[in-house]
Amino acid sequence: MKAIHLIEREHVGKLTQVYPERDEWETGYWSVKRQKAFELIDCELYLHRGQKEPAFFGGIIIGFYCFDTEGVGRMKERIVFRVKRVPELEGTVTPQEGWGNEQKTVY
Repeated sequence: MKAIHLIEREHVGKLTQVYPERDEWETGYWSVKRQKAFELIDCELYLHRGQKEPAFFGGIIIGFYCFDTEGVGRMKERIVFRVKRVPELEGTVTPQEGWGNEQKTVY
């Protein structure tokens, strides 16, 4: 199954529970292209504290939204993913190869 692994930093990920009764969460401010975000719906998302660390959060992407942030001299689009938590995915470790810009997509 296609998946995205992300390094969550306090200033980037901001994991927030939005619907406790459905165990739905948002994690955001990711530098992911909108088309890629569409392709990741119904795929797995893993949050790690470091590339060699096991995932502390895992779930299935059920949606996303975009917003613009100011970059140096221009606007930058960022993605916030809506995720249905799947506790069985937590603890997953991914091989070192393939990481770039604090994220890794597995096909």
